[in-house]
Amino acid sequence: MCGASHVLPQSSKHNDFMYRGTEGHEPLANRLNGKIPGGTERGLEFVKDFPLDKVMAGVTKWRGEAAFAVNVKTRSSRLIGINVGREYGKLEKYEIPCTLDADGVKADRAFVRDWKFGVSSNWWQLLIQCMAVAYDDPENPLSEVDAGFVFIDGETRGAEYREDSRIVSLEEIDDAADKMVAAWDRVESMDRAYANGDDPMTTEGSWCQYCGAFPHCPSKWNIARAIGSMASTPGAILSAMTQEEQGQLWAILRERKKMIEDTMDVLKVSASVQPLPLPNGKRLVMLRMKGGERVDKKEALRVLKELGASDDDYAAVIKKSADYQQAKETR
Repeated sequence: MCGASHVLPQSSKHNDFMYRGTEGHEPLANRLNGKIPGGTERGLEFVKDFPLDKVMAGVTKWRGEAAFAVNVKTRSSRLIGINVGREYGKLEKYEIPCTLDADGVKADRAFVRDWKFGVSSNWWQLLIQCMAVAYDDPENPLSEVDAGFVFIDGETRGAEYREDSRIVSLEEIDDAADKMVAAWDRVESMDRAYANGDDPMTTEGSWCQYCGAFPHCPSKWNIARAIGSMASTPGAILSAMTQEEQGQLWAILRERKKMIEDTMDVLKVSASVQPLPLPNGKRLVMLRMKGGERVDKKEALRVLKELGASDDDYAAVIKKSADYQQAKETR
């Protein structure tokens, strides 16, 4: 089993959503903890119109930024502190730290919410947070936790938001804890193997997207060769597949998309040092291009209105592209 199979989902790129999240959490935590909502000017602006009271309606004993250490082996948790950032201190074996953006009690059930300023999330993060509150009393673990993400739109200063929440059972929480223990034990086993000079076999899976050695991994090059063969005669291969097989192929290709993009980034670095020969006789070279320009539609509308233009005037200068189809996964 590859070491990267035990890395929790994370982002390797910095974007505006990340900075919004970093700056937007502080004023919300201060409001929850009864403090003056301080923070950066940008952070305060991102959540200025966010209806925190509406989201927390019916919740008692609320607090923000409570940090815990969860012991997935003993199924217990301990409170580290409030607003400690990521200063979790020394952790024992099987302890995993986490910070709950907002938690409390609602309808006699533990309530946990995680603020998101982007568009993606992963329930593993919330499952660990569920462990923090469910295992607060190891002798009497909670049977359920009301957990969810709240996606806050910084563009509307938090006026627009959506929730993705559900009731998480103790059975699901315990199952997640067991998987974390198994992962911990496997990582220790791999550490011992590497220390002894062994070379564990690489194993292909969804975890590969977090591996920095992906471009050099033999398992991945086997996939690349297989995709290359398919690319030469895609119609014949796809027509021989059932709908279920085609659906499975879609899921695999979607999963591999980021891996392929990461590999292409590595190849671009190589091409920036020396052009790469391509099978069509051309070469891949890296050229310095001039940055493009774009118009901020909201700002343009504001300026036009200040100049006396109407909505019709604004619509007259907007060029709408043709409608198109987009693949979207739905239930």
